Amino acid sequence: MPLRILKMLSISMTALIISTHPVVADDTAEYLDQIKQKSCAKKSDSFPFASLDITATPVALGDEAEIKATLPHNVKFLNGWHLTAPDSRFGGLSGIDRLPNGDLMAVSDQGTIFVIGLTDNAPNGRGAMTPLLDHRGQQVGRKMDSDSEGLVYHDGLVFISFERDHRVLAYDFFGCKSAARGIKILDFPRKISGKKIPNNSGAEALDISTDGHLISGFEFELEGKAPIVTIALSALANTDKLPKNSISFKPVDEPYSLVGLSKSAALLRTYDPKTGNRNIIQVDKGQTEFTLQPPLAVDNFEGITEVTTPEGQRLIYIISDDNFSGRQRTLLHVFEITDE
Repeated sequence: MPLRILKMLSISMTALIISTHPVVADDTAEYLDQIKQKSCAKKSDSFPFASLDITATPVALGDEAEIKATLPHNVKFLNGWHLTAPDSRFGGLSGIDRLPNGDLMAVSDQGTIFVIGLTDNAPNGRGAMTPLLDHRGQQVGRKMDSDSEGLVYHDGLVFISFERDHRVLAYDFFGCKSAARGIKILDFPRKISGKKIPNNSGAEALDISTDGHLISGFEFELEGKAPIVTIALSALANTDKLPKNSISFKPVDEPYSLVGLSKSAALLRTYDPKTGNRNIIQVDKGQTEFTLQPPLAVDNFEGITEVTTPEGQRLIYIISDDNFSGRQRTLLHVFEITDE
């Protein structure tokens, strides 16, 4: 099992931080306020997300012996669910994060935002959805424009990374709800080290650190290395272009690719017809790590979020992209990380 990949990814990212001027909290706050104003250019157009009933059918991870052999002593599988909804747009979920009110927000790779209501850390059947808009207020339509993958909530804004047209947009869904426009904050280069980034291998992983740095990890690999970019949000106030020297590389062992980042957690994924879907989950820079693979209940897991509940529980949620295929499922699993 190629677990050393996770230790390689745990190398400090501090050397990757790029800023055109010193990072000052007031600078970042001012920049984010500007983004909110642009995203909600016409607050009078504000209207709520469409409601959506989401059915959560419980799913067992596997038999007790297999779970015990898989999970470290400080990791507990709490629950798993197969999520379904009557709207045909529900599916293809990739990026995910937990909102301040305790609900989950996820993005489909067809350009739709979904809210998954939670009660006591479990889906409660309540959901909502809205299509993503561009900076003009028009629905993002073409696959080239709408292939959204990573999602992170930060300070009232939702940041979303896209493939094909490799970029990051920011949305103020809390200021003007479904009328929020996507404001481009970062354009990724079309080539890295002289090689074009494949359409379907862009910035799958997206996170924002507590000190205000945007972190994006690419599924794209170059000679066994995955690009990871870290840039101060305040630096993006001056440019949406990425300085060439801001891209660093982290080794990843074949056949795994980096698809998710959240706080101290990382998610890696691979698939082949013989062995099926496999994921590696790393927490605390590799101090805790485990691999999910058949015969456990696994699917195409692409999204991860690490949260600490008001009660002090430390939880890891992962969600799968069903590719809108009848042979796959939208699975939501939640694990608890303890200090034991």
